[in-house]
Amino acid sequence: MNFHEVETAGKKFPVHFGMASLMRFCEEEGIQLTELQTAKPTAMLRLFYRGLEHGHRRAGKELQLSQQDFEDLIDDDALFFTALSNAFAAAMPEEGNAQAPGK
Repeated sequence: MNFHEVETAGKKFPVHFGMASLMRFCEEEGIQLTELQTAKPTAMLRLFYRGLEHGHRRAGKELQLSQQDFEDLIDDDALFFTALSNAFAAAMPEEGNAQAPGK
């Protein structure tokens, strides 16, 4: 199955931002998919965690990281947040293209 890997603290984490993770996030946040652009930073952390959950599921692995431990990893390594942001951006369709790159 298709997923990205992001690395921090010497560990690689599978991450996937597909419709399942996006819709679950939107449902939990009470927002529409079109409102993602205006999501607050704390909401983005929750979205990235959903991406980790779904990436692990797609990789056939169990995520052994709580939301709070995930946030601690970001506190310890700001580039981890950047890597997750890049994985999220890569999963989004380009304008004029209904399919995300690499799909």
